[in-house]
Amino acid sequence: MRKDGPSEEALKRAYEAMKPELIRIARERRLKREAAEKDGEKETSTT
Repeated sequence: MRKDGPSEEALKRAYEAMKPELIRIARERRLKREAAEKDGEKETSTT
């Protein structure tokens, strides 16, 4: 194990700290994509 980079523990702590933000971003992207797909379906079905 090399000691010149961040330790695995430090990386785990950073990931745990970021997880709520990552989950929120992923959820927003999914909702936007689903909304865009629904809009596309509406457009194709109405025309």
